[in-house]
Amino acid sequence: MRFGEGIMMMFSCTRSVGVQVLTTVAAVVCLLAVSSPVAGQSQNNRGHDQDERFDGDRDRDGGRRGPTGPTGPTGPRGATGATGAVGPTGPMGATGPTGATGPAGPTGPAGPTGATGATGATGATGADGPTGPTGEQGDKGDKGDKGDPAATDTFEITVPIHQVFTIAVPGTYILFINSAKVSGSGVHTDANINFDARYTSGPTAPVQNAVVAGGGVMVNRAITADGATATSCQGDSSTQITVPANAVPGSLTVSGWMRVVIQGHVAGTIDRGFALVSAATATDCGTDTGRSYWRAQ
Repeated sequence: MRFGEGIMMMFSCTRSVGVQVLTTVAAVVCLLAVSSPVAGQSQNNRGHDQDERFDGDRDRDGGRRGPTGPTGPTGPRGATGATGAVGPTGPMGATGPTGATGPAGPTGPAGPTGATGATGATGATGADGPTGPTGEQGDKGDKGDKGDPAATDTFEITVPIHQVFTIAVPGTYILFINSAKVSGSGVHTDANINFDARYTSGPTAPVQNAVVAGGGVMVNRAITADGATATSCQGDSSTQITVPANAVPGSLTVSGWMRVVIQGHVAGTIDRGFALVSAATATDCGTDTGRSYWRAQ
């Protein structure tokens, strides 16, 4: 190599390096302006490109390499590349601790009604309720069979009879001995009557006088008059007595007894009736103040 050629080579090399540097800067600026991904190359890639360029210069300049220039500033970050494929799922981790119980949710709708359960045992009988109103009368039932005849017996009762009348007017008075049956299933019979009627003048009468009538009478008559209603009695016997004109005022007293026979009396029932001495009629029933009652039970 000649000296002049060496200078020229040096000059050529220097010019070549400058041109290369300018070219590199221009290329960098151009790449930054055109595409940001290229500007985002790593610093190692750019150093690698410079090494290749310096290797070319070294070859051309006879193998000498100049000093490495300072590392340029890092370019702006390029855009994010496309997402890679999802890797395989890793093994399941250990179960974490149970979290705190959350608040109760709202009550759900009622479910359908379940099947009816078995019938329970019958409970104890409750107390009797109040008596209800009487229902309507039903149809008449068939006549039942005739029952066995009940045990009967016979009663014979002596019934005293007595009555006192005040007489203020003289004349003839008829006295009636009446009777009636009040209750019972037996047959009541007025067997006989024995009585007397006595009129006695009062102390103010002009003449004191006494008149007697009556006696025993065999009647033997069934007593059928209804004494329960006491609207009409039956006359069993009667007598009359005359009071003189000069013997008033005074009193007329009737005393005696009636023998009543009750046949077919059923035990446990009540056979009852009464007798009355009346100065009115043969059907007069009078009142309790003048009646004589009999009773068989």
